[in-house]
Amino acid sequence: MTSSPAATVELDRQLKLSEAVMRTKVLRAEEAIAQVEEAAKLSAEKAARKAAAAPKVAAKAAPAEDATAKSAE
Repeated sequence: MTSSPAATVELDRQLKLSEAVMRTKVLRAEEAIAQVEEAAKLSAEKAARKAAAAPKVAAKAAPAEDATAKSAE
């Protein structure tokens, strides 16, 4: 739900919630955007690490495959 600051004040008035409770229930757009951007950054970093590790794993597996092929001859 997206609302104006006035709507937050009205919710507080009608529901008689304390400031501490309201802070846990209302997430400001800037905070949400920052959280999404941080999650996307972490996901991109993880994907980059995984992609960088893939050639190393393939290189380790290649000598074993070559040895198997030579022993079969």
